[in-house]
Formats: sequence, structure tokens, C-alpha cells
Amino acid sequence: MQEARKDGWKSDEDHLLAEIVLRHIREKSSQLVAFNEAAQQLGRTESACGFRWNSQIRKQYVTEVEAAKQERKQSPNAKQVTQQIKVSTILEETEQEYMPDYMEQIIVLADKQKQLIINMANQISNLKEQLQQKDAELEELKKNAQQNITEETLKEDFETLLQIFHRAKQLT
Repeated sequence: MQEARKDGWKSDEDHLLAEIVLRHIREKSSQLVAFNEAAQQLGRTESACGFRWNSQIRKQYVTEVEAAKQERKQSPNAKQVTQQIKVSTILEETEQEYMPDYMEQIIVLADKQKQLIINMANQISNLKEQLQQKDAELEELKKNAQQNITEETLKEDFETLLQIFHRAKQLT
């Protein structure tokens, strides 16, 4: 790394610093990034470039700064456009290279899912039939239990009545 310059600023260096900062403003980049780029090109520190811009040059380029800000508002970021182009290119290449394989895999997976759903529907149907049979058996068991209770009650009541008659006969 080279030693940072400490000599005075020349007008062409001021102009280059201004061009770099204005370009970064237009491209929606930060001034810190601009100062970094200017420092590398001018052989000065980022701090020196930032101080020079804020203390001297910015005042001379007020209209250019406003114009750059307006241009930034109206046009998309160059980095964003480049990134969008890269992303769309990658997507297109990916689609061309891998889409047939993915489509086949998706179709196979969809067929498997369809078969699973059909099997599950059949199982549900079978379970419904079994449930109906069990409900019918349960109703039959309830009727039988009710009859058993009624028969037992009648038997007990009949035996009690016989005992009452037997006592009455003994008492007379």
C-alpha cells in the first residue's frame, strides 16, 4: 500500500473527486464508497477526500449535486439494473438446463401424491363402512341389553310376588 499524499489539492484532483462523488450520487451509492474510490485513484485517504468534498468542493457543485439527485430519482440504480440482468440471465440458464429434469420430477411426484390420495380415499370409504357396521352392532347390543334387563326385572318381580302370595297364604 502506498503512502497517502499530504500535499495540497490541485484543481484536476478536485474535479476528479467531484466527478466520482456525483457519479455515486446518480447511481444511488453512498458518499463513503465514493470517497473510498477517490482515495484509491488520488492516492489520498478516504478521510482527506471526504473532508475536501465537504469543506470545499461540494459548495462549488451545488447545482450538479441537485441534478444528480434528480437523475437518481428518475433512473434505476446501475447496480440494481446489473443485478437484475444477472439474476434474469441466471434464471434463464437455470430454466434451460434444469427445467426438463425438474418438470419430470414434479410430474412423478404429482402422480405419487395422486395415488396416495386415491389410496387414502379408499381407506376412508372402508373405514366408513366398518363404522356403519359397528354402529349397527352397537344398536343390536343395546336392544339385547335392554331386553335382558327387562327379563331379569320381570323374573325378580315375579319371584317377589310369589313370596308375597306364599306369606299371605301362611297368614290365613
